[in-house]
Amino acid sequence: KTNTVVNTLFVGPFVFGVAITPDGTRLYVTGNSAAGTTITVFDTATNAVVDTIIPLHVGSTAGVVFTPDGARAYVEQINEFLDVIDTATNTVVSDILQANVFHDQLAITTDGKLLYVTGVEIPAISVVDTSTNAVVNTIPLGFNPLFSAVTSDGTRVYTANVQNSVSVIDTATNTVIETILNG
Repeated sequence: KTNTVVNTLFVGPFVFGVAITPDGTRLYVTGNSAAGTTITVFDTATNAVVDTIIPLHVGSTAGVVFTPDGARAYVEQINEFLDVIDTATNTVVSDILQANVFHDQLAITTDGKLLYVTGVEIPAISVVDTSTNAVVNTIPLGFNPLFSAVTSDGTRVYTANVQNSVSVIDTATNTVIETILNG
């Protein structure tokens, strides 16, 4: 209401990702330090640390996205893995290997069935089926994507690309239906 800082929470250097669970009760913060890679979980009512999650693989963590029901969190590792976290126990229950893909951002459909993963090194979006945690499609792009977002109705994914463009993906067909060039 006042746009003022009400508290400062210390999680260590090099924070990369921040996300709040759909019910608003937990804050997940990914961070990297000389001591290692962690995901710190805060209670949003008290701002207290309630858990610290250690990813399965050594590497830097980045973004976090939740399934709409909040049961799972997907945490991207900047190496070749995505960690799948059970938010009830805050444990890594699975990881998804994507060889030679350095992840940048995650976006999930409003029904929680598909996860879209950008790969900075490869001009493509990987599509993960969240019921199986398997990569079910790779959508080639003409540009290297940086960020992605899903529309509120779940019908489109938009990617902001390195080369000053935006790719528009139809989620029904998982194809690029338009590329918007900037300038």
